[in-house]
Amino acid sequence: MSNTPMNVLVTGAATGLGREVIRKLAAHGHSVVGLTNGSHNGSLVRADGAVPAFSHLSSKGEMKSVLKMAKADLLINLAGQEANIFPTKETPFAEAAQALDTGVAALLEAAQDSSVQRIVHVSMTALYGDSHGEPVDEDT
Repeated sequence: MSNTPMNVLVTGAATGLGREVIRKLAAHGHSVVGLTNGSHNGSLVRADGAVPAFSHLSSKGEMKSVLKMAKADLLINLAGQEANIFPTKETPFAEAAQALDTGVAALLEAAQDSSVQRIVHVSMTALYGDSHGEPVDEDT
């Protein structure tokens, strides 16, 4: 980690990984803004040492405002980790993946017009055999 304090925006801030990243960054003296939703998650982000920001990842305009407010030098996009918990029977994986694709595209476009100098993008992949259209869960 850099010895020079940075301004960092972390997406997926209330996930397990997001919370750990925020705690480490804050412990090293970095100024952190954590993108999340809901007041409960905002409280978690605040307790971990970041300022919570509430925005929809797929809104380029909102993301530009959040990046500007954060004065972010570094963007850590952990939103892809939400695909681990986002797909449900009500929101199938294809829909969740499309939402993430749209969100990442808007986030990257917003970052081009900001002070962001570096981007760390974490994603995930899960492979399963043919489930014949049935949802895949821990028992599969």
